[in-house]
Amino acid sequence: MDVYGVVGNPINHSKSPKIHLLFGQQVGHDIYYQRISATDENFIDTIERFFTEGGKGLNITVPFKEQAFQLADSLSNNAQSCGSVNTFTFSEDGRIHGESTDGTGLMKDLENNQISLKNARALILGAGGATRGIVPILFASSVGSVVLCNRTMAKAELLQEEFLPYGEIICQTSEQLSGRFDLII
Repeated sequence: MDVYGVVGNPINHSKSPKIHLLFGQQVGHDIYYQRISATDENFIDTIERFFTEGGKGLNITVPFKEQAFQLADSLSNNAQSCGSVNTFTFSEDGRIHGESTDGTGLMKDLENNQISLKNARALILGAGGATRGIVPILFASSVGSVVLCNRTMAKAELLQEEFLPYGEIICQTSEQLSGRFDLII
């Protein structure tokens, strides 16, 4: 049986164990998938212990996606372009590979539902690791503009500055939001 997990804080609400167990059953793969709580102080030790004890892969969630980016020994192109990681795999030579699947997962869902982003006005609620993963892919899909709305304007403005070369990014508070959006994330 292969062991997988999701690391975050808070994590008790996560439905990932049930979802991954069902997926494993559908494809005939015997897995154990667990929730793992970590803190900023023990995140690295938590990851290293998981893989040392034989774990095969981890999903990374709030608030560790940017810290995971720093920890990875190697990164996918997606992870490199967005600066965050939501998936770790462990190679036989002891290296941790980081991937960002937030953007590709979103795009797959939009394609499956035949939603076009060409010239769309997208609203993203939040400015964390998942946002880092989806902004580059939205612009690669010809989105017209992205509005970032976050409780902390400074964090949204940092993302705006970082991703401005991709296209038009506007930061607004919830009170400033107006007009129509073609996509709300």
